[in-house]
Amino acid sequence: MDGKPGSKNKPKKDQPTLFQMNTRSKDAAARAVTSDIESDEEDPITSLKSTFQKGLQRLEKDLSRMHDDLRSLEINFEKAIEFLTKRVEDLESREKLNSDRIKALEDEVQKMKQVDLEQADRINVQERFSRRSNIRIVGFPCTENESCEGIVKSVMEKVGVSNVRIERAHRDGRLNPTRPRHILAKLSFYQDKITALKHQRRALENEPFFITDDLTKRDLQEKRKWASQVTQLYNQGTKLRFSAGRWRDSSGKPFEFTSQTSA
Repeated sequence: MDGKPGSKNKPKKDQPTLFQMNTRSKDAAARAVTSDIESDEEDPITSLKSTFQKGLQRLEKDLSRMHDDLRSLEINFEKAIEFLTKRVEDLESREKLNSDRIKALEDEVQKMKQVDLEQADRINVQERFSRRSNIRIVGFPCTENESCEGIVKSVMEKVGVSNVRIERAHRDGRLNPTRPRHILAKLSFYQDKITALKHQRRALENEPFFITDDLTKRDLQEKRKWASQVTQLYNQGTKLRFSAGRWRDSSGKPFEFTSQTSA
């Protein structure tokens, strides 16, 4: 104690008062709360940024992987296209080769057909020539122990050919109970045949038989093909005769049948 009056209860200047301490405490608490609030406000943004960055990184990785996958698919697709293109070209080449072979075979077949037709024509001409002096008597009744040469001579006399010379004569064809087989005769002279065929229609019109040419199978098919048209033309006044594999007019020229002919 310094003994000075009035100095006992005066506070020192450097020591804070209770009011000041209370105020400071409130300020510190307020600063702490403010700091916590600021800290709480910054944490979600930082977390969002971090999450967004991680998402971007994953997206970039996914996009990079997708790009690699697409590139791989593109390469594989290009390889597949190249393979298929090569395959198609190979098939087209083979198809072209096969087409050429088929065309060559078709040409060869056509040539063979043409040769076959030409040979058939030659054979038919030769067979026709071998039958040049042959005649057939159609419809003459069969009798027991008949003489075909005798029948031929008697029939030839009816058509104006006397003393005919016959090389051979016989029945020909399959047996048929409803009609007699033909008598096939080979004459020695071709002119006798022509005379018989020329006069047989009128001379034998009242007989159950007639004389016809001994045709080859091919010529017979051609003759029968136009038989109805020939009959129609005959009724209209146009007479045709069959010779050398064709129906011919009075001048000997081949007659051309048309659609109007068969109408």
